[in-house]
Amino acid sequence: MTTSARLHSQRGLALLEALFALGLASLAVWAAQQLMLARAQQASLQLHQAQALALLDDMAQRIRIHSLRFGQSSAQLLYVGRVASDATDSAPTSTCRAAPCDAAEFARWTWAHWAYQLHRTLPQAQAQVQRQGQRLELVVSWPQPGAGNHSWPGLCPDRLQCEVLWL
Repeated sequence: MTTSARLHSQRGLALLEALFALGLASLAVWAAQQLMLARAQQASLQLHQAQALALLDDMAQRIRIHSLRFGQSSAQLLYVGRVASDATDSAPTSTCRAAPCDAAEFARWTWAHWAYQLHRTLPQAQAQVQRQGQRLELVVSWPQPGAGNHSWPGLCPDRLQCEVLWL
């Protein structure tokens, strides 16, 4: 009888060892999944940052073209305060291509075309242009999973990731 009791206790111990091994294996799988998720979020953030910087550079070049064509004061006057937050479904048509246009029409078309590109590239992004002394501040912000950190404290709205370019 003593050998039978010892055999039963060993069987229970083997079952506990198997459950412990299964628990360790599932913990390792969970940790690997969390690591892959963190890397995917980091790659997404880097992609969005690169896209935002390319868009900011594009808008800076557009404003420089406007400044060369119509003057620096015209560019600052016509672009400051512009905000792009609503998605547009189609690219704006330009009357400036068919016929000459004035500074206001050029700025309106330039901003609408750029906002269209912004929303095609970063669908939930917002953009704005503000004046900071003699410079223009261009800000693109977008929702980013896990964005508790702000790349530009004070300039970036809460819970968004931002890129800023001064012109």
